[in-house]
Amino acid sequence: MNFILFLWNMFARIVGFFGIIIMEIFVFSLIIAGLENAGLHGVASVLTIVFIIWLIADIVLKIVVRGGKSLISRIWNY
Repeated sequence: MNFILFLWNMFARIVGFFGIIIMEIFVFSLIIAGLENAGLHGVASVLTIVFIIWLIADIVLKIVVRGGKSLISRIWNY
């Protein structure tokens, strides 16, 4: 029974991990699309680079810390 709980916990963590990443990508793509439609291509390009760095830092924090700490929670603590 404990093994089934372990498997479910791992499945839930993996789905949650990728779910958050997919939501971040979706929201940011909406922001970039809005900026592109407004004619702000330079701002959209800079924000794309910033978002890629943000996403890499967020993934590294989630993997290294293993407590589900995200970059947002780290920033709000300071």
